Amino acid sequence: MSFPIQEILKEVLTHIERAEIQHMIMGGFAVRSLGVPRPTYDADLTLSVSEDDFAQLLRTLDREGFIVPDEFLGGFRDSLQGMLKVKVQRFEEGHLWDIDLFLVTTSYQRAAFARRQRVRFLGKDRWMIAPEDLVLHKLLANRLKDLLDVDEILKIHRSLDRVYLTEWAGRLGIAERLSAALERARIE
Repeated sequence: MSFPIQEILKEVLTHIERAEIQHMIMGGFAVRSLGVPRPTYDADLTLSVSEDDFAQLLRTLDREGFIVPDEFLGGFRDSLQGMLKVKVQRFEEGHLWDIDLFLVTTSYQRAAFARRQRVRFLGKDRWMIAPEDLVLHKLLANRLKDLLDVDEILKIHRSLDRVYLTEWAGRLGIAERLSAALERARIE
């Protein structure tokens, strides 16, 4: 069974790249890129963009058949763990597929964005969140599937920047979660 979310993500990335918006892929697609095979049913992107350019992107997506709620078109921004975001959707094959667009507004997001990496993904070189920041994002979300992702990432990527992880886990209030994950992975 194939899921259209990958093609939907490629379409969103095409619009972002045409608008020359700085971005990075995160979430389940980043987990897959890091070598942890698992299905994902949505996509998460972080954008470093002016409010005017972001508003233009939302209007473009709306015109191109994405569902962009009026409140987001009007300037409202949702928040998750202190990070501003907008959810756009596409209805394909009888299912509603979500794309979460996070906006760089916090010091942590600026640090994570500065560490993003170029990887080959969906046929092109694209910007992807660094493994350390993906671990931190997943620990912030703290859902079972996110914690399982962290465990798998830590098994594959054993030489992550521990100083960076520890510093930001402390600043984000998730130091205990990081310690527990490192212990589960048997990383000292």
